[in-house]
Amino acid sequence: MQLTKEISELEAMLQHTDKTNTTVSDGGVAWHLDHSLKVIIAICNALEESDPASFKSSFNFTKQAIFMTGIIPRGKARAPKLVRPKENVANEDIIRHLEVAKKLLSNVENLETNSHFKHPVFGHLNLKDAIKFMGIHTKHHLKIMRDILA
Repeated sequence: MQLTKEISELEAMLQHTDKTNTTVSDGGVAWHLDHSLKVIIAICNALEESDPASFKSSFNFTKQAIFMTGIIPRGKARAPKLVRPKENVANEDIIRHLEVAKKLLSNVENLETNSHFKHPVFGHLNLKDAIKFMGIHTKHHLKIMRDILA
């Protein structure tokens, strides 16, 4: 399965859902967990629903910089409403999202190369780039969660 290491680390963070540190982030561990999983779910669903024939590749400097470094700068972007958690995230919701994300990720491996989703900043990302982005994005939020716990 794709993102196995990241999913395992997200799972390990379940024990810390009550932790917050507003000097690091306005959102606590639960918020970052839920957001990360919602992003994976939304991207996997978009990849599955996409028409590979309609994929449009284009150059995007911001995408290239982030993909080369593997780093998303903190505080520079705002999560779209679709993947923004509600104020009080229940552990049951996170656990459910974790199971859905695992299932969807296992299906992603069987999709066509030009399956894609449209990122609000990067434009169309094909399957390979979408998987890479999910990894970079998840690592970004895992780092924030580790900083909250430190």
